[in-house]
Amino acid sequence: MVHERHRHRRAGSWGLPLYFTAMAAAIGLYVVALRAASTREGRRHLDAGIRLIATLLAVLVLSYYGGFGPLQTPEIAYPYDLLVLLAVSLAAHWWSQRSGFRTEQLDRALAEDYPSAAAPQADAFPQRSWVNDERPG
Repeated sequence: MVHERHRHRRAGSWGLPLYFTAMAAAIGLYVVALRAASTREGRRHLDAGIRLIATLLAVLVLSYYGGFGPLQTPEIAYPYDLLVLLAVSLAAHWWSQRSGFRTEQLDRALAEDYPSAAAPQADAFPQRSWVNDERPG
């Protein structure tokens, strides 16, 4: 017998726990393979971008179990789902700030925007990263 809140699923379809596990495993294996085939610079970018994958997976789960998801009786009812989303968003913002680093593309864009001698120096944009402990020089 199908639980009341899961009646919306089609017969034979996967529930979120199985779907999420398969999705996370597939993405994880892809990232591991991509990281193994990457250069040091490529790994640096992949490591800094993991936050986006984690955020998207967290929002996937929240959207399923939250008040706006498909469940008849949500596990996380409104407005608590929005509070959880706020916490996830703040954590994602914090993580993005911590994982960012200067790139050649950023330096070129800054040079285009500030072509005069008053262009910001590297120290004007401090590098904070758990991926790379080096400070711009």
